[in-house]
Amino acid sequence: MLKKILIGSPIHQKASILQYFLLSLEYLNTDGFEVHYLFIDDNESEDSRNILLDFAKRHHTAQILSSSDHQKYICDENTHYWNEHLIWKVAHFKNTIIHTAIQNNFDYLFLIDSDIVLHPNTLKQLLHANKDIISNIFWTKWQPDLPELPQVWVFDQYSQYYCKRGEKLSTEQIQQRQLQFLQMLKKPGIYEVGGLGACTLISRKALEAGVNFNEIKNVSFWGEDRHFCIRAQALGFDLFVDTHYPAFHIYRESDLKKAEEYLCQCVKSNVTEEFFLTIKESIESIGSFDYESGYGHLSTIHFSKQMREIVLNQIQSQLEENIARKLQVKATVDACKIKEIDVKRKKGIISFTITNNGTEQGVPFSEMFLCESEIIREGGKWFINSLLIKNDEKDITGYHLERKKKICLVYTNLSGSNTIALYKLIPEDIREEFDIKLLKQDLSQEYFKELIDSDAVVVTEGNYLLDKNKFNEKQLVIDTWHGFPLKAMGFVDKGEKYKDHIDKVWKNVDIITSYSKLFNHVMNQCINTNPNKYIVTGSPRNDFLYLCDGKHRLSKMVGKNLNGKKILLYMPTYRFTPRGNRYDGKREWNNLFDMSEFDNELFNNFLKNNDLLLLVKLHPAEESIVIDHIQENENIFILKSEMLEKNSVDLYEILNAVDLLITDYSSVYFDYLLLNRPMIFVPVDLHEYENTRGLLLEPYERWTPGSKVFDQHSLEEEILKSIYDDTYYRVEREYLCGLIHFYKDSMSTKRVWAVIKENLTKIHG
Repeated sequence: MLKKILIGSPIHQKASILQYFLLSLEYLNTDGFEVHYLFIDDNESEDSRNILLDFAKRHHTAQILSSSDHQKYICDENTHYWNEHLIWKVAHFKNTIIHTAIQNNFDYLFLIDSDIVLHPNTLKQLLHANKDIISNIFWTKWQPDLPELPQVWVFDQYSQYYCKRGEKLSTEQIQQRQLQFLQMLKKPGIYEVGGLGACTLISRKALEAGVNFNEIKNVSFWGEDRHFCIRAQALGFDLFVDTHYPAFHIYRESDLKKAEEYLCQCVKSNVTEEFFLTIKESIESIGSFDYESGYGHLSTIHFSKQMREIVLNQIQSQLEENIARKLQVKATVDACKIKEIDVKRKKGIISFTITNNGTEQGVPFSEMFLCESEIIREGGKWFINSLLIKNDEKDITGYHLERKKKICLVYTNLSGSNTIALYKLIPEDIREEFDIKLLKQDLSQEYFKELIDSDAVVVTEGNYLLDKNKFNEKQLVIDTWHGFPLKAMGFVDKGEKYKDHIDKVWKNVDIITSYSKLFNHVMNQCINTNPNKYIVTGSPRNDFLYLCDGKHRLSKMVGKNLNGKKILLYMPTYRFTPRGNRYDGKREWNNLFDMSEFDNELFNNFLKNNDLLLLVKLHPAEESIVIDHIQENENIFILKSEMLEKNSVDLYEILNAVDLLITDYSSVYFDYLLLNRPMIFVPVDLHEYENTRGLLLEPYERWTPGSKVFDQHSLEEEILKSIYDDTYYRVEREYLCGLIHFYKDSMSTKRVWAVIKENLTKIHG
């Protein structure tokens, strides 16, 4: 009979952390066990609740209990902040899970905190240890400037060294023994300890004996785990820690990248152990054939359903031909290695070689192929989902298998990226049909290799830097650009130093996605390319304006509840760019808006008195140069590029939280028109900017539907008037919006994907 195991967790967690906890549960090796899940949902975050519900929908043995006692739990990059009520609330949740495990006759309960990422072999190893109470080790920096320590200890509150009762130790001896204890835990093994928690397997024997997390009233130790451990020892149960597969503790959001790397590495090693023999057996079985006896032992159980049907159908269709050819072949698979793993999508690529030795019509032959297979994880198991022979594009049984076309989406930053929108809003049929990779431009060798290996490349700003005719003239290159241009560019830019390079870039581009016919006309003044390249689709990033809860995302990023608060966004365009070491206009950053007279304290009081929050988003081209000139305070917040990166949020995912936009020449206001909200312009160096760079759309006054301000008093007046008078400049905004945008909906992403699919089909059939 299968051992019945309940995995239980009280959950009050940030969505970004919770997703990795649940992912690691999905990668747990549970073969030979009947596994159930019980989660107590104490989340404040709607995103976290939805992630939990999604997990339960995909796992029929998962149950969620909802908590009604929602007390705020605070954790930051420094530490986690507990209080007495929170501790005993969690203890009650854990006791509820224990009660469920006993009532439903589970053999084991695996209690685990929701910020732990497990190695796939964790559960099997803990069960193999055959202990009644055993924790899997993990290490944590409890404070940023402290060393990592394990979650287990020897005695009292958190003493991590062995000491006999009555033994007196010097400070130096204590330090030495603590070092020995920690060094011991770095070695794979099973060790007896005095205290443990957060990732613990408990046997039915211990559960029925009465272990629980209730408070022991004559014990002053802090934390429900201490009371559990004391009670367990009093009941006669020794406590152990297993160090074979250390888990990863996401104690801070800044740990997320390392958590993903940890999980990816664990999954890779687990796939290596568990799946390479399967790959070898399966591929060799369909590649080995004797015209007299047929296939020896076809092993297709490890193919996905789709792949199995393809393989069996093609084998059947080729059978007579292979017999007529008197084919005898023995396929041998070697050199298996993992090329890549995507833990979130549960997919990977494995490369290997196939050597075919045999005879055809009595004539001997030998050949070797470099191959790749996509693997996918379904129902807790890995399956082979495709087979591609890289140097022949033909599989070993003589039939063609169509590999997924690879599409590379390139982004440079998160300040309004169309490729980020294309990736985050991928229609499901597109996700299934193509191999899609999101890639940040870094000009490394690996970056260019990814581009060269792609069937289609999508960029955002004339940044396709290869000559595709030298390696793949059939490659489809699409430029989605990054806004409707106001500033002069390319051939009409008065300060452009590299006009001889423009044609070299755009000759490689097959399609330019467009806002409207006006965009085609204005853009082509700058790049002078074939006008047939333009296809009006709308800008994918603008879909975020319709689809995202920007205020919720922004509140999380700034750490404030912004409900009911008016949000202003100041987005000046850049003046300096290292490309050509050029400087446009005459902005000096003497104050926030570069006005001749400006009182920061008065302006801050104005914001405070009117309950306004001013966000400042600098252009990525000069953020590092300008940022030190701006003073943040409770009413002025700088939206830094690194903050967007850390939260994996594009600027346009929060842009609809903004009630009023302030800019000078940034094209963001053209997109903001779709929201029909007010905007103010502060073109303090308009004359100089027109002389050094130039504008595509003139006169400036006609193309900017908002008041123009040049001093602090006017700025404050116009902010209040713009926010509270819905009719102010409304007619001008609506007129201009009609000129700029052909489409005014949330379907631009779907239209661009349709263009990509249609043109890839034309090229490759």
